[in-house]
Amino acid sequence: MKKIVFFAVLIIIFFLGLIHNSFAQQEAANWYFGDYAGIQFSSCTSTALTDSEMYAEEGTAVMSDSDGNLLFYTNGLSIWNHQHQVMENGKLPLHWKIQNEYDSTTTTQAALIVPDPGEEKQYYVFLTSPRSGNISDGRFCYVKVDMAANDGTGKVLSSPICLADSLTERLTAVHHANGKDIWVMTQSFETAEILAFLVNEEGINLPIKSPTGKNFTRTTTRENATGQMKVSPDGKKLAYTYWEPAMTYFYQNYIGVMDFDATTGKATNPSFAEIRLMQELYFGIEFSPQSSYLYVSSNRKVMQFSINPSDNTLTNRTELYDFGEVSPVASTRHSLQLAPNGYIYVANNFYLDAILYPDLAGKSATYVPYYQELGGGTTAKVGLPNFIQSYFLISPTPPHCDIRLEKFESCVPDTSIVSLVTPYPEQIDSVIWETSKPTYPPHIQEFSIRLFLTTDWTMNVSATVYFKDGKDTTLTTPLNVERLTLQLPADTAICRGDTLWLNTPNKGYYYLERNNYGTIEKVETEGGRWPITEFGHYKVYQTFGKCYISDVINVNVIEPPAPVDLGEDTVLCKNSFTWTLYATQPDNFQTYTYLWQDGSQEEMLVGIYETGTYWVRVENECGWQIDTIHITFEEPLLADLGEDVILCEGETLTLSVDDSPASWSWSTGSTDASITINKAGTYWVEMSNSCGWVRDSIMVIYDQWHPLTLPDSVMACTNETVSLDAGPHYRNYQWSSGERSPVITATQSGWYEVEVANACGVQTARTWVELIQPENTLIPNVITPNDDGQNDFFRLHQTLQGSRLTIYNRWGKKLYQDSAYQNTWKGEGLSSGVYFYTLDHP
Repeated sequence: MKKIVFFAVLIIIFFLGLIHNSFAQQEAANWYFGDYAGIQFSSCTSTALTDSEMYAEEGTAVMSDSDGNLLFYTNGLSIWNHQHQVMENGKLPLHWKIQNEYDSTTTTQAALIVPDPGEEKQYYVFLTSPRSGNISDGRFCYVKVDMAANDGTGKVLSSPICLADSLTERLTAVHHANGKDIWVMTQSFETAEILAFLVNEEGINLPIKSPTGKNFTRTTTRENATGQMKVSPDGKKLAYTYWEPAMTYFYQNYIGVMDFDATTGKATNPSFAEIRLMQELYFGIEFSPQSSYLYVSSNRKVMQFSINPSDNTLTNRTELYDFGEVSPVASTRHSLQLAPNGYIYVANNFYLDAILYPDLAGKSATYVPYYQELGGGTTAKVGLPNFIQSYFLISPTPPHCDIRLEKFESCVPDTSIVSLVTPYPEQIDSVIWETSKPTYPPHIQEFSIRLFLTTDWTMNVSATVYFKDGKDTTLTTPLNVERLTLQLPADTAICRGDTLWLNTPNKGYYYLERNNYGTIEKVETEGGRWPITEFGHYKVYQTFGKCYISDVINVNVIEPPAPVDLGEDTVLCKNSFTWTLYATQPDNFQTYTYLWQDGSQEEMLVGIYETGTYWVRVENECGWQIDTIHITFEEPLLADLGEDVILCEGETLTLSVDDSPASWSWSTGSTDASITINKAGTYWVEMSNSCGWVRDSIMVIYDQWHPLTLPDSVMACTNETVSLDAGPHYRNYQWSSGERSPVITATQSGWYEVEVANACGVQTARTWVELIQPENTLIPNVITPNDDGQNDFFRLHQTLQGSRLTIYNRWGKKLYQDSAYQNTWKGEGLSSGVYFYTLDHP
């Protein structure tokens, strides 16, 4: 019976081969893309490849032979053969690109490989260049590859030959209706026309141009040029995506859909869906194998649309998956690509997601995230390989092939589940489950096995499926049950400026978040480690398969002591107050130790009143600071120039202040410590120090030397006032009469003595005062010198004797003089007449 079934299967496959070059041919069996990533399709299974030598940020192209053997692959810059070596001339010259800064692998659909219908083992490699924003760039070129050369390792036959420029980054292909020739399509950036180049035995023909009815609005930027374009596998529809900024944080997204005629190469009946979304960009596009549905991806979602066959409008939008909910790279773009097994694969970082039944409507299409793990730490980046779309026109898959094992790998200790998934459960008769290692008794249902594992395991789980048509198949999947042992160091503290390095886990996806008072920040790695330099609550998240674990560490950053500033050296007043020095640190919740010169350990030093040098050292585990200050205490000032002073003319006086740490100034303008005075005046000094300022003044008076004189004698009548005057030039007077004034009145006859004094010295003088009765002072005015004994002499009262007597004639001629007259002149020798006299009584 099994032989009969096997024969029937051969007949079916052969018949499909007559309809089209489809599933039996394996030109798309090998994929190389992304960051050295690869995958290989064989029958119903896919296997990760790690032998790639290619890096590509976005689009690539791969070609295998009809048996699935790898021929060569390219990122648009180099071509590698099946030995993963750059083939002869495979390092493509870059002159066909416009601007060097865009000579990279960031082209949406960078390359496409099609066989030469006229030359066996020769291939055209079509190339698109990235747009830099110039209207004239975006070239469409090709090179020819001969795989018969160099013992099957291939050779590039020419430099790139360019067919057109000012194009977008879109590139797709489909077989001509004759099943032999191939249509290669791109799009004009200036007019948005679809350009379809027919590749046949004659070579590459001039393009068939089809207007889309909607020009691009931003012809000097790159946005309109990115986004995928695909032809449906049956060659009847064409679709593409693009986007452009609309307003801040918003983007206008477009999906263009047209009918395509695989006979004429014309695209007609255009329809556009326009959707304005916040922070969401449409990028990937793909048809289901039977061209029933259209799939679109953005940086956040994957959606399914139905296409109205009459006008190509899109309906029945179904959101299959939202990267924004779970993806750690939700901001990236996701290419879509049909695969030989009928699945649509979605680029998603370390994995390929898969749409398992893309010809089923809505959620029945079954979106499986992380379906295919990529090996060796490789990643998908943004792009997937580009193929001739008619390679994927696949008839409904036989039931025994359209089954798969789906696994849920838990973390130890927990239950892992392996399930058999098929859209045709009614075709299955029974299932036998086996594990490669002994476990706790599993819980087995018909279509699943549940394994409770307590230790790390790597095992194979197999399901042998018996179909009702008599065929059987065995599916095996590896089950990696991990005990994730993420363990961060204990909570710790680091010094400001130091770095705490946290090692990243050695598997899976992981990231580190810092919670800083409610603000969440992601910490980027450096050299495979996380550098921690700031305070915070750090949490590491790690996922591996379906396992998830996290751990936290609290890191405190200790600030080293701030520079201490006790101030500049200073001078203070020594009074009743004491002073305090502060070494206070910022209020940053840190602990510091203090040490002062006297051994005290407080934050401040109090009670300072003595002159000296003071220092403090502040330290913690992250460093130390020290500062020193010299404080001089000054006594309050006392200014005393003494009492006012009287000096004798010619004498000097020196005024001085203490030579203390103070500043001073004199009324003379001098700033010396002393001044010399030699003239009268009021003199002052002002002194200041930290205690304030004081002032004192002194009056300096100068006396002159004046000889003291009194008359030898004074004679006066008793009825006259006799004043004795010692003069005004002295400070002190002492009369023998007891009086102390410069002038006194003599009231009786006798000796009068005075003692006077000033700064120049002491003098004494005396005088005789005789007070005469008035009658004793009569003087005769007639003499008769005739010797008769009567009036013979000029006779004075005895009180007047001894006076100076001088006689004059009427003409003023001195005739007689006696300085001490004693009544002895009688006019000798003179004639009678009138004579004049003066009498000076001492």
